[in-house]
Amino acid sequence: MWTNFRVGRQVGILDWFTIIIGLATFVAMAEHGALWVAMKTGGELEIRCRRFARLGWWAVLIFTALVAAASPLVQPHLLDRISSEPGGYALPGLAIAGLLGMRYFNASATGKQAFAFSCMYMAGIAASVAFGIFPYLLPATLNPSLSLTVYNSAAPPHSLEIGLAWFVPAMILAVGYLLVAYRSFAGKVSAERATEEGY
Repeated sequence: MWTNFRVGRQVGILDWFTIIIGLATFVAMAEHGALWVAMKTGGELEIRCRRFARLGWWAVLIFTALVAAASPLVQPHLLDRISSEPGGYALPGLAIAGLLGMRYFNASATGKQAFAFSCMYMAGIAASVAFGIFPYLLPATLNPSLSLTVYNSAAPPHSLEIGLAWFVPAMILAVGYLLVAYRSFAGKVSAERATEEGY
């Protein structure tokens, strides 16, 4: 479980790349949360969250750059995959646009734009990783032929068909629930509104 914290054939539970990814995820989620609270509240709490988001943005920028520089060293096929497809660079571009938008719109009156760009950043990063490692789900370090891919890990076709048949109505229900919840809690939450509605 514990080795020398280096990336290689014999990796432990933690290595320097895993630690960087963990910290990058932490600062990105903290930034995302701060922008959401700033969007949903007013007064002193909103001011503090916007201030936190302005400072936290620099941490997100630094860790995004670290991850972008380190990822091709650990998984060399990431750049090959992204550069081999015509639209491959669009996904990292989406993440960069989201990152810049978070900074630019953090001072807006409602905060919705900054939060929307934070969502764009998250989606761009996740899509870039998924696109870059495809078809791998879990690349093997000892022997590439032992890697888990979308092809050798997939369930039988009949099981996938049944799963899809249940997935579609389940997603319709989930999206419907999210729309109802969003409309119920739309707008900023003030201390007066919280008291009136019993929050």
